[in-house]
Amino acid sequence: MKISVLINNYNYEKYVCDAVKSVLQQSLLPDEIIVVDDGSSDDSVFRLKQKFGAESRVKVISKENNGQLSSFNTGYQIARGDLIFFLDSDDLYKKRYIEKAVSFYDSHDECDFLYCAHRNFGLSDTLIRDYENDKDLGFSVIAAARIKIWIGGPTSTISMRKFILDRFMPIPLESDWRIRADDCLVLGSSFARAHKFFLAEPMVLYRVHVGNNFFRKILSDHHKYDYNIKRNILKSYFTKTLGYDPDALLDKLYEEFASTKDVRTPKEFKKYQKIIMRSNRTWLWKCKMFLKLYSFH
Repeated sequence: MKISVLINNYNYEKYVCDAVKSVLQQSLLPDEIIVVDDGSSDDSVFRLKQKFGAESRVKVISKENNGQLSSFNTGYQIARGDLIFFLDSDDLYKKRYIEKAVSFYDSHDECDFLYCAHRNFGLSDTLIRDYENDKDLGFSVIAAARIKIWIGGPTSTISMRKFILDRFMPIPLESDWRIRADDCLVLGSSFARAHKFFLAEPMVLYRVHVGNNFFRKILSDHHKYDYNIKRNILKSYFTKTLGYDPDALLDKLYEEFASTKDVRTPKEFKKYQKIIMRSNRTWLWKCKMFLKLYSFH
């Protein structure tokens, strides 16, 4: 499999070269590293070209400042890999990350999307791990379409097969997602029918610094409102673009629930319970679905 790493950068000249270096030091090198600079006003592009100008694997793309989703769109359209890895320019890969991820894809043919545990460093030293062991997370089309469930991790922990990206990229909602565009990758891949998995080993270092947009920050009610509106617009876009009938999707609810058997928890059960209760189906249908879910539970 050919491997592409997409790095998005905006005014992180003091970090971006270290991010690229962490990819070039991988035990399994990618075929290409695409650094998309989103109109930085600092010396990011100069430093990148000065340090990696002779490195054939590294492509530095400069463009106007239009935000993170715009950078994802640009990188995706250039990428030629079968597997696409993402990396924020202030984060780092551990040395064997790509090797371990590729090995996981090789041994799990059904894996379309993989995200891994990560460790915060800098102003915080914390292990972030959703599960103690590797997990098959199943499918999440209905969960995403009905209640916008987010199954994934931060940008730098995400990789997926390119054919999944081909189903929903590029996304035209760039002005809505100048930041926090990992939502587009996570929700888009769910709508694109990606079979998702979790890698429990922390293979990414997430840098915590004063410039982080959201880490441990209290968000205003205005921001929360705006964010939820944007997520609704994004959901509507994916639903229409991929041709889903949200109501008809409910006919496959049990099959999707069954696919999450590896992470069957009360929380997972309540998620699908909520979907059933919020549906406009008859009480008879709801009761039958509850019985089917309980029998699996």
